[in-house]
Amino acid sequence: MKKLIPLLFLIILLPYATAHSIITGWIEIPSRVGIKEYPLEIRDVSPTEGSLLIELNNREYILKPEVLLNTSFYSVYMNSVFLKENGGYATFNITFPYLLENQTVLAGDYALTLLSVEENRAKIRLRYNDIEKELIYNGGKIEFNGLTVQLSIMPLLFDGYLYKGGTKYFQDWRIKFEDYNITEINGELKEFAKISINNKEYWIEVGGTLKAEGIIVETKELVGSMYLKTIIKINGAYASLSISPSLYKELEEGKDAQIGPYIVKLEKIFSDGVYISIKNMCGMTLKSTWIRLGKIGTLVSYGGLHIGVTEVSNMATKKVAKIIGFLDEQEIPKVGEYAFANVSFLTPSRALQFEPFNSTIVIKNTGDIDLKYIEIIPKLSEEFKIISSYPLYIPELKVGEKIEFNVRIEPKKGGFLQLGNIEIQANVPYQLSCDGFARISFSSETRWINVENATPKYKLVLNSQNGTVGSSTQLNLTVVNMGNTKGPFTITIAFPEQSAIIGENINLQGRFVYFEDSLNPNENKTYSLLFIPIQGGEFEILAALKEGEYIIKNSTIAKIFTIPAPVEKESFGNSTGETPTSTAPKIIKENITTTVTYTKVLNSTITVFPIKQKLLFGGAGFAGGMAFILLLAWIAAKLEERSRR
Repeated sequence: MKKLIPLLFLIILLPYATAHSIITGWIEIPSRVGIKEYPLEIRDVSPTEGSLLIELNNREYILKPEVLLNTSFYSVYMNSVFLKENGGYATFNITFPYLLENQTVLAGDYALTLLSVEENRAKIRLRYNDIEKELIYNGGKIEFNGLTVQLSIMPLLFDGYLYKGGTKYFQDWRIKFEDYNITEINGELKEFAKISINNKEYWIEVGGTLKAEGIIVETKELVGSMYLKTIIKINGAYASLSISPSLYKELEEGKDAQIGPYIVKLEKIFSDGVYISIKNMCGMTLKSTWIRLGKIGTLVSYGGLHIGVTEVSNMATKKVAKIIGFLDEQEIPKVGEYAFANVSFLTPSRALQFEPFNSTIVIKNTGDIDLKYIEIIPKLSEEFKIISSYPLYIPELKVGEKIEFNVRIEPKKGGFLQLGNIEIQANVPYQLSCDGFARISFSSETRWINVENATPKYKLVLNSQNGTVGSSTQLNLTVVNMGNTKGPFTITIAFPEQSAIIGENINLQGRFVYFEDSLNPNENKTYSLLFIPIQGGEFEILAALKEGEYIIKNSTIAKIFTIPAPVEKESFGNSTGETPTSTAPKIIKENITTTVTYTKVLNSTITVFPIKQKLLFGGAGFAGGMAFILLLAWIAAKLEERSRR
């Protein structure tokens, strides 16, 4: 136990300095002000007297201008009022005791939350309408959207000695040093003090800190058995909030000032008021009106802007007026506030790679104004491409109207892919725009689609009759589609040298015939051609089918005799069981000698290409042409190899 010190020293106490939190500045009516759990409800304003109707804890008060209102927690003073439609603005001076940790103080559209406090620093959250910001406060002033904040962190309530059995009162706290004891812990004597805060008792080791009931009690030393040296602080802060109007400026006659997206021009100043104009940023007048000076101010409003005048001065060389303005950003006209278009993008859930599918775009004007100059902007992923035409622009879409059109899309890859969405851009009326219109966008939902990988697979079956030199010999080629694609594919057939070839809708390059076609999966088709050999022997006829990168080949042997060929027992037909559909025209036979050389094709529908003329590759382009040349080279090499055998 420490020795007793002179009694005079024991009773020295640091004086308790009265302090408080304060809210000053302009606050909109109606609104809520003060501690969130215990706010002042500023409900209405009298248009004749300028007095305010205030409610606190279910009790109503009438606050007149320049009259102080005191309650158990708040002190409220209102200096002046400006009226607007459905309320107004008033300048206040409101005091309240403190802001504790985790409490929020309201001031109209603003809110300050004290998240935590430490020595000389605090974590706070500021909010203005829908805008929030968290930061660490280390002192000084903080500016936030017209709000100025300053804090006194963990303010001191008491620094001195508590007398055993005596009670101290500090604002809302009743603190008493109840008792003490000495306890041995691990062979060491420790001093403990019992302190009550608002009749709740707590034991605390001397030298330790107690945080309870909104205060922090630091115990320093126990002097004798009767005095406890303590420092008591508020577990919070004194808060100072100041709210400024959006505009408070002295203007000469004819001058203007910017506030948000508006320009306010002081057109004319009179002794009892002013004539002002509210314009957009391009100088287009939106509203012009007269504002009269009076005991109760009047505000002129347009699109969230409220303008008033506090005083006028008529000097020798100029006229000056003080303008006050309030801007409610939530009331500023928004682009497309009354416009809306419902854009739908209708697609199948499944598709096949390289196989185009149909999609439907539906645009309906479900807003309250007409849409003009509508641009259609498909935003598809790189795995898809549009292969059909569609309207790029729509001149106008009136309220309630709908437009619908189809678009064909080709998937270039397989898998579960994001297809994309459809965006439109349209002009809508907008008074803050220089030309009176603004561009606005609407979008459809984002579509996903399961694209099955394309797997071409075909079977080629060739059958050829044995023939006689100078006579027509029939070749049947049957194609069976065993994959999941349907083409288009290219078929190339290599006939014997020095043969005349007869067929419909084919292309001819020397002894090579090629043509394009399509075939649905699980279907088959037989193609029939005639060729007239001019020399005998045993020849191999080769055929190849190409779709994309897929190639399949097959061949058959044809025997050509210089005398009539022996009759074969088996019938010539389609190995797949399908009745062949011959595309060959009727041939009128005539007696000729075997020494005649056929130098022209007997079917006028055949396209014959000289050997030096360029090959035509349909729609396959350069890459397809190169693949076709390589295919012809392979067939030629194959024939050369067979001839060497």
